[in-house]
Amino acid sequence: SKEPPVKPLAARHDAYYDLLSMLSLSATHWNNLIGRGLSAAAIGALMYKTAPTGVAADRVAEMLGRKHDLDGIPGFYMNTAGHWRMRCQPGVFIPLCDPQGYIQGLQIRLDNENDGKFRLFSSRYDPKGSRAHPYLHVTGNVGLSGAILMEGAMKADIMNYFTVGKHLFVAQAGAGNQKHMIPLLQRLGVSQVSIGYDMDRLTNPHIQKHVESLVAKLNTAQITYRLAQWDSSFNGMDDYALHVLKQKAA
Repeated sequence: SKEPPVKPLAARHDAYYDLLSMLSLSATHWNNLIGRGLSAAAIGALMYKTAPTGVAADRVAEMLGRKHDLDGIPGFYMNTAGHWRMRCQPGVFIPLCDPQGYIQGLQIRLDNENDGKFRLFSSRYDPKGSRAHPYLHVTGNVGLSGAILMEGAMKADIMNYFTVGKHLFVAQAGAGNQKHMIPLLQRLGVSQVSIGYDMDRLTNPHIQKHVESLVAKLNTAQITYRLAQWDSSFNGMDDYALHVLKQKAA
């Protein structure tokens, strides 16, 4: 069966926004996010929600399908009985937003990290399902000529919260997902970037390769760059920033 084309941004945003509005956040996920340094208000504004599974997921998909045509909305598919269903694994939904704040797609931060840490909310292998694209996530001050590049939308959201929206963050859904990075930076009018990939880039050859390929693309586009450095006993920039904030508060 042919995969239906992915619906335009406006339709995706509306469906995902309504989906997230129907969901809540489990105590475990809530405590994890608070532990990462986010406030209750920030968690609410980010619309992070616990991905439903089983009967709950079926019920949510059916309700959403009454309001939206889910054909071409990645993550949803139609079962043999003609009911809308959603392709979920236990974890937290993270919206991947465009520069205007519209939800382009969703990522799931998986509870079971044996399958990797993140998965796009996609239904490409299901009947009437659509593949998700690894959209770049933009948050912060889009009027700036400098951006901080991150691996991971959640890290970018946390850093944006810590820096009170004063910086511009562009995050990839995984370090290898660079295809649209340069066109997006050019569209945003960015002329210089700071590469804030996790510090395991110093020891992980896989990540090193991604950094090298990104640097080559930036050079070609004549976008100046620097590699952000911090105490490497903290892998993520967000981990280090939280450590600094806690020290200041002590």
